[in-house]
Amino acid sequence: MEKGSRSGGAGAESRLSPAMAQYQEIKSKYPDAILLFHIGDFYETFNEDAETVSRQLDIVLTSRSRDRSGNRIPLAGVPCHAVEGYIARLIAKGYKVAVCDQVEDARAAKGIVKREVVRVVTPGMVMDETLIPSPGAHYLLAISPNAKEGEAGLAFLDITTGEFSVVTVPLEHGFSALQGEVARNSPAECLLPADAPPEIAEFLSRGGLAVSRGAADIFSPEKGRDALCRHFGVASIEGFGLARDSPAEQAAGAALLYAKETQRSELPQINALSVRHSGESCLLDAITLRNLEIVQGIRDRGKEGTLLSVLDRTATPMGSRLLRQWLCE
Repeated sequence: MEKGSRSGGAGAESRLSPAMAQYQEIKSKYPDAILLFHIGDFYETFNEDAETVSRQLDIVLTSRSRDRSGNRIPLAGVPCHAVEGYIARLIAKGYKVAVCDQVEDARAAKGIVKREVVRVVTPGMVMDETLIPSPGAHYLLAISPNAKEGEAGLAFLDITTGEFSVVTVPLEHGFSALQGEVARNSPAECLLPADAPPEIAEFLSRGGLAVSRGAADIFSPEKGRDALCRHFGVASIEGFGLARDSPAEQAAGAALLYAKETQRSELPQINALSVRHSGESCLLDAITLRNLEIVQGIRDRGKEGTLLSVLDRTATPMGSRLLRQWLCE
């Protein structure tokens, strides 16, 4: 670990080591994520992140450096060779993880080793197959509510397959239409605007979903529209059936921007966008799906004993996903 120094002398104020100063600078950019900071053969966490990691992963909590007040800084670390397993456990508990790697050879570095976040792993933004608990779809759901019009645009994005679709639903009392879409698609993470009505976040959280708040500009109509046009190489997104400035367009733009921001990639596997209309077919609502145990059991919310488990003899994950889609419609 790179070592810093502390100023001496009577009454002199202690200061952070160069490595801790670097850590805090990077951490300030990812306040809602657990930052795994690469030092030597370990990924280390500090302060509240260390306390969370220690508690959730049963790792010993220790301390090493001191803060500006001279207090010991909590520390918990995991070995680099086993980090994916620890990330999977944190993601399964609904946490967001930012992985900060050394991006230059420590032996050739002059002073502090350069580090930067190379990926952000969230419950709905997982590319590594070892981190995905089942072969089913692994959706991020972006929601753009429009209280004035009484509707919300929903965008479902699975970055492992590139599946990308949008639908507009009414925002009636009780959120029954939204609940139905969540029950049919089982998203791993929901992305909401920072100024979304709190009752929507509370509703989603009660269902056990991981809820993230998007940055102030991620749901911007202009920024989202530009991102969609650039990604698909088109002059207008209206060719996909999306109305300009509609909640569905804003949700789609936010989902794509969030995916690119977390993955640090252009995501070429996302090569199409489909627009669904809620009145196209007779959809089963959430209560019906639950009571009939179509895709989830009532008691443990698992697949065992459901209609899907009886009928699913598909040979591929994509076939299983398509069967689930048919059963929910």
